[in-house]
Amino acid sequence: GVGVGGDGGGGGGGRSRGRGVYKPPVIRTRPEVLFMLDPLACGPNLTLSNGGVTVVNKVNKQWNAVRTTAGWSSGVHAWEVHVDKCVSKNIFIGIMCVESPLDNYVGSDRGGWGYLANKAIWHNKGKVRSYGELFKEGDTISVLLDLENHGGTLSFARNGRDLGVAVDGLLTQLQPASTTTSTA
Repeated sequence: GVGVGGDGGGGGGGRSRGRGVYKPPVIRTRPEVLFMLDPLACGPNLTLSNGGVTVVNKVNKQWNAVRTTAGWSSGVHAWEVHVDKCVSKNIFIGIMCVESPLDNYVGSDRGGWGYLANKAIWHNKGKVRSYGELFKEGDTISVLLDLENHGGTLSFARNGRDLGVAVDGLLTQLQPASTTTSTA
């Protein structure tokens, strides 16, 4: 979280009592781990580029996933995925455990949850429920993973529009991940 505090003494408004000297408030935040797509956790049909922030599937109609270089078991984490190119609606954005397979889609096993571009949440090889809005080429999907509240929640937004909580009850270490099946 964000903690806002002064220097321990001073009083309100950021000024020291009686001296008239301005002291700016101290803002403390927990540092967020920077991450990128992990070349060592990438399905065999995927190619990473742009310093590990872009992924392309080289083989049409074959699922592959890629995880990131960071994973979490606590805290609140947010990231965005921009869909540069989308030939079909077969893109999953979500989270998966380190044990989840990379030669399948995000949400294909018990350790992954994926938001399918075609408006659905998938988990353990099945559609859990309809969710959100159709996303497509040019869209930005924001992801919020909250492992501090409500047993862990996963939420999405499309182009800044909050789509609400997609999944709750997440209680394990998770990593951002995505899947695509098409190239051109």
